[in-house]
Amino acid sequence: MTAKEVANDGELHAIAATGAGFIITLFNRRWHTAPCPHVQAMTTGEQKWFAATTGELTDYLQQRIALYDTAKPIQACPDCTTG
Repeated sequence: MTAKEVANDGELHAIAATGAGFIITLFNRRWHTAPCPHVQAMTTGEQKWFAATTGELTDYLQQRIALYDTAKPIQACPDCTTG
């Protein structure tokens, strides 16, 4: 399975509630763990992607860089990587 686009706010909030997986925000070029407080406050006004596993997240990030010559890296949310 690969990362998939989050369809709507309800799906995004359900992902946050389960606390499993990762949300990728292209506009801000960040990825977050599902339980991150930032995810709980997000909407799908800007495109979001969901990766269920670390492997899917890594694959998505690598494919994006390979497919788009001008793509800038997507970094981890600082709140998700500390503590």
